[in-house]
Amino acid sequence: MGIARAFPAIFDDPVVGVEARKLYDEARSLLDDIVQEKRFRARGALGLGRRRARRDIQLYAEDGQPLEVFHALRQQMKKPAGRRISRWRISSRRSPWADGLCGGLCGDGRFEVHEVADEYERQA
Repeated sequence: MGIARAFPAIFDDPVVGVEARKLYDEARSLLDDIVQEKRFRARGALGLGRRRARRDIQLYAEDGQPLEVFHALRQQMKKPAGRRISRWRISSRRSPWADGLCGGLCGDGRFEVHEVADEYERQA
């Protein structure tokens, strides 16, 4: 059975608080070292494309050919009894068949991670 405590209240827990604080401080120190020494080089890619949205988001190439369809789910949360709450989806936030741009961003820092992890393991 795991221990579920909210951050930062877990630090006040009489059973795990001391170890939680120790782990947190060690992790912060490690992250500070990584940032100060610039151990990782951030890499990323950005994409923009034409889109139309109704129930789903449809992406199109520059020549107008369809590329992909992203199916947008309606909210799945349980609604309170007797209350009518709209069930919107991401694509519904625009007028029906609204044209526009859709963007995506991807970041990657995995290349140096293994080297840094190996170094820390050797030091331990």
